[in-house]
Amino acid sequence: MDHVTIKWETACAAKYKLQVSTDGITFVDATDVVSPTCAADDTQKLYAALASTPYQYIRMQGIDRTPIGGIKYGMSMWEFEVWDQRKPRHPYPPKA
Repeated sequence: MDHVTIKWETACAAKYKLQVSTDGITFVDATDVVSPTCAADDTQKLYAALASTPYQYIRMQGIDRTPIGGIKYGMSMWEFEVWDQRKPRHPYPPKA
């Protein structure tokens, strides 16, 4: 795994970290604590030391919720993308 892109909704995590596991039971931190921008795309590169291990599982470990109108609701995301290599600059070939 190279990096993760989370497409957050308005009720996003105020703080979170990504964790990986080979067995789905024991997880290790793959990033520092992140404070994302809600309603935006958030791309995080995993620690380089973990890149060569073939992890089977990855999770977003929520640490704190973002208050909306003074109330902390859940943490919502539109997409959770896991990439095994650098994201291509041009996902589609140019039109001829």
